[in-house]
Amino acid sequence: MRAFFSAVAMLLVSACSGQSFDRDDAEKLIVETEQASALGQQIMTYPGYLEDGEAQGLWTTENSPSPVMDAQVSEQISELAQGYVRPVVPASIAVNVTGIREIPDDGTSTSAEFEWRYAELPKYIKRFALLGGSGNASFQKFDDGWRISSVSFSRADIPAELSSTEMDEINGDVGKETARRNAIIERIRTSFAQGREIKSYEVDFYGVKQRYTIFENGVAGYQDLLDKSGWTTGKMKQSSFVWFGSMFNMREGGYGVQYTSAPNSNNFQSFLTTHYKMNTGDFLKTVNSAHAEWTRKYGDLPLALRQRVYFESQATP
Repeated sequence: MRAFFSAVAMLLVSACSGQSFDRDDAEKLIVETEQASALGQQIMTYPGYLEDGEAQGLWTTENSPSPVMDAQVSEQISELAQGYVRPVVPASIAVNVTGIREIPDDGTSTSAEFEWRYAELPKYIKRFALLGGSGNASFQKFDDGWRISSVSFSRADIPAELSSTEMDEINGDVGKETARRNAIIERIRTSFAQGREIKSYEVDFYGVKQRYTIFENGVAGYQDLLDKSGWTTGKMKQSSFVWFGSMFNMREGGYGVQYTSAPNSNNFQSFLTTHYKMNTGDFLKTVNSAHAEWTRKYGDLPLALRQRVYFESQATP
């Protein structure tokens, strides 16, 4: 499928001097058009290239909703967008005229069919660029030579051809990025295991036992396990767990100790220590201390990725 993307327009560009007009003259005029220049300023890409680039480690969305490029990539690409990249240095195109004819047969008008491709692309752009395409152009003879009067370009939806060396480099980058991400994911999984118990706070709430236990990696809540008749059994059952990776802005309030599940959120949730007549100040102090130690170990983990891995683990039976 070819996408027609350039309207036919009258162009005033440098004229080819002399009376004769051949394929080389036509190619020179086509390359000098604004439409040809635009092709090099916005390189069209194949669908899914953003995901492929992230898999190669060229950019990441781990801590940002939009891709953040690696330093080496940003030397070649100034913008990543849906369907195209914008190069730091505009690319040039090469044109090959495949046919030329006079219209009409009086020697003053000529049309040409051509194929075009990128003359050269930086390696991080070439990995995702579409191959090139074809087009048509019309030319008019003036007293000072030939000028191009109209041109149109179409694009073939075919990725640029990559050499075996280039493919090996891509596969190597994918392998490195996969290993890096797997190591991060493993650390994330370690970070939300309950780990060592630090301190428990237990009360009897109208005959029903309640307990909060602060672990190395979060806070677990427990309730008295009831029998089928609704009587307390004296046995405690875990009813909740709040991971330190999803706990921010701890403070006293809301019948106990409040926290948010995102750094910039105003939606506070609470451990109901006051409701259970626990020592709220001591509970907050212990939580803050444990949370600070967790942050020292795991605070560098990308927030968006660690949240995704954690909640995916909770959804898995």
